[in-house]
Parts: sequence; C-alpha cells; structure tokens
Amino acid sequence: MAKQSPGTLDAQDLARHRPQLLKYAMLQLRNTAQAEDAVQETLLAAVRGAQTFAGGSTVRTWLIGILKHKIVDSMRKSGREQSLDEYETSPDDMDAMFQPDGHYAERPADWGDPEQALSRHRFFEVMEQCMESLPKTTAQAFAMREIMGLETG
Repeated sequence: MAKQSPGTLDAQDLARHRPQLLKYAMLQLRNTAQAEDAVQETLLAAVRGAQTFAGGSTVRTWLIGILKHKIVDSMRKSGREQSLDEYETSPDDMDAMFQPDGHYAERPADWGDPEQALSRHRFFEVMEQCMESLPKTTAQAFAMREIMGLETG
C-alpha cells in the first residue's frame, strides 16, 4: 500500500479502512459493540487530527496506531463499567429475583472471569513487546497476515 502525502486525508479516505480496523478491533476485544465504538473513535480522532499525519507511513498503519490506543482505553473502561441494559427491570421483576430470605432465586449470570481477562491482557502485552523486537517490515507483515487476516504474496 502506498504512502499518502501529508495533508491529503479526508473522511472518505479514512472510512475506506473501516473494515480492516473493525476486524483488528474484533480480534482484540471480542465484543462487537466495543470494537465498533473503538473504530468509530479511531476514525473520529483521525479526522480531527488529520493535519498531524506526516505521511511517514501508510494511512492504515497510522490508523492502526490510533486504534491500538482506543482498544486499550476500551479495555480499561469495560473493566470499570457494567452495562445498565443488564439491569433494566421493573420493581416486580426485582421481587421475583429474590427468595423471601433475601437470597437470589436463581444465581446471577456469569460476570466474566477476571483471571481470563488478565491473562488475555498479559498475552497482548507480551505479543506487542515481541512485535516491537521484530524488524519493522517483519512485524508489519506478521500483523497484516495474522492479525488483520490479509493475504501475503
């Protein structure tokens, strides 16, 4: 993919990369809503910061760099927040959730596995360190093939 000169970016240029960005975000976050939000925030940041694009890399490489930061932000945010949609119930529904002695009538749904989340986070930290130790072109080829699913050759 050819490098683009500085100052020549527009929203359509950036939106063209959305499918690849979404694929990358889905591999990292494993949640469609979070991945779409991260990609949307990436494209918005890119539009707002288009003048900072120096043209030293391809637009896609620049966007992936922005997306990596948005993914980390999303992981941090999801670790602190719970979706309110899960809790939208009427007062009558609340009574049905509990037994007269105050215990749950049914156990709550699985709230996730913190060990697994930490393990996944550590895996991506180690993977990023490994990628940084590779020669630049090798790291790019690996990311394009294994992470973004693009064909080589």
